[in-house]
Amino acid sequence: MATRLLIRMIPISLLICLILLHCDTKMQTEYVSDIQSESMQITFSSDEAKSDLSWSPDGTKIAFVHQRTGTRLSLYSPTGEYQGELSKIERVFGQHFAISPDCKSIAYCYNNNIWINTLDDNSEMQITFEDKIAASPCWSPDGSQIAYVRQVTFVGREIRLIALNNMEERTIATFESFYRGDDQISWHPDGLRIAYHHNPYTLPKEIYDIWTINTATGEKNNLTSSPYKSFFSPTWAPAGTLLACGYENRRDTVTVASLSIANEKIVLLGNSFDKARYPAWSPVNSFIAFKTYDAVYTIDVDNMQTSLIYSQDLGRREKTLHVPLLWAAPVWMPDGQSLIRSDQEYFKTISYVTLDSLKIAHATHWRDDRGISSPVWTNTNSSMICSNGGALAYVTDISNREIVIIDSSLKYQHFDLSKDSKMCVFDNGRDIFVQKEGASFPSNVTTNVSYSVSEPAWSPDGKRLACRCSGNGLGIFRLDSDQLIELKFIPGNFSHPAWMTTPDGLASFIAIEQYGDIYLINAETWEMKRIIVGAVSPCWSPDGSVLAYLHANDIYTKKIFCAID
Repeated sequence: MATRLLIRMIPISLLICLILLHCDTKMQTEYVSDIQSESMQITFSSDEAKSDLSWSPDGTKIAFVHQRTGTRLSLYSPTGEYQGELSKIERVFGQHFAISPDCKSIAYCYNNNIWINTLDDNSEMQITFEDKIAASPCWSPDGSQIAYVRQVTFVGREIRLIALNNMEERTIATFESFYRGDDQISWHPDGLRIAYHHNPYTLPKEIYDIWTINTATGEKNNLTSSPYKSFFSPTWAPAGTLLACGYENRRDTVTVASLSIANEKIVLLGNSFDKARYPAWSPVNSFIAFKTYDAVYTIDVDNMQTSLIYSQDLGRREKTLHVPLLWAAPVWMPDGQSLIRSDQEYFKTISYVTLDSLKIAHATHWRDDRGISSPVWTNTNSSMICSNGGALAYVTDISNREIVIIDSSLKYQHFDLSKDSKMCVFDNGRDIFVQKEGASFPSNVTTNVSYSVSEPAWSPDGKRLACRCSGNGLGIFRLDSDQLIELKFIPGNFSHPAWMTTPDGLASFIAIEQYGDIYLINAETWEMKRIIVGAVSPCWSPDGSVLAYLHANDIYTKKIFCAID
């Protein structure tokens, strides 16, 4: 809180000056080419997209923009009004997930096992370690246990219980179920029984009955006993005297039914909804949510009023950026006032890998993502500047993952610091701006340049910039009286220029990406040589000898120059 208050009190220019504190440079020795050396793989998660590499000043860490596919949870009223966002989770759920009775945690299936996410800090914990598929987690009413379904064989299932205080696990039921997606189970409000569907008949394969099992004694009870009608995916009403379930009495006609436990009376609730699945009874009222092939609906059982909550088509009409996970079963908040909608979303954060241990840590929270990009370390090893939704942002301390917006007046995209840390350069996708230490405002240094320039990179002496140009080329400019003067234009589809960070007086090189390969350009003779095939996003180590790059979504390092003995 104190940090945020201080930042609000400091003008933008002064804050940037604080970030751009002067750091001394030391003379380095002469270098010779060593580009034939072996590359070293630094990360091992090729399924997670990475970009925008940045080496820490002490050479021990590499920061990068980390992109993963996760789940965004939104809230809707029982009649379809949007109520805001609940959370972002760093995983994509399976068909069934569940929120704890105290609304603090989400249980879900990921990679065939059950995980728990704590919503206040987004921490995760894996609670099953199965070699078979574990799915359909269900909290006990007091929140002390989780039941789930374990697939033993193609049709064989087990219901297992986990006590969360000591993680002890036991099997309470075995049953058969042919594929209908994940097998939905439901815990009775009294905490003593679990309802599930089971096929007790040899033929036909798609006929199910609703059964219950006593979690303490193992006593089973068949509630339907019908070889001609199929009941599946049960969910208890709040009072525990009724069940909602899927119902099918002829081929390919599936609707939602209310089942009275006392007299087995069946009331069809969704005659006009074919392929209805996964009913979910609100914990405190008469609403039943269910999904069809491409939408989620609710039915008010008291007056048989039906409401569309969300659909794939509705999402298109609204032109939303989030895609509903319509295979996921609807889930109620424990207060019964909201339904949880799960959307697949791409989350970004700034992460960093420590080179000696190869451990990855997050420098910002996933939930803070507003379009994060271009992290650049300051002259310390614990803070960075970056773009967050186009706003200039400051990661004050990577250990507490606090990110503070500094300036949102321009759309900042790419940053670079001069070698002496006295100047910061950035672009807005069209023009280049330079912020000098002590200056009140950044200066647009491309007012005399007729084409768009972006992705600026300082030369080691801080007097020249290499920039990507809109005319498919690399532009080399001299900074003269707050204007860029073009010195050289090299045609080519270049991107991500990185100027070798050696001190004044030594040979200067630019690493650059072209058509998915990395080239090395001699900044004196302008000779160009391909040095790494199938690589992008070059980034030099602080001593200028090692190049970090991305290959197949993983970070590698390669020694390019070595000192002469």
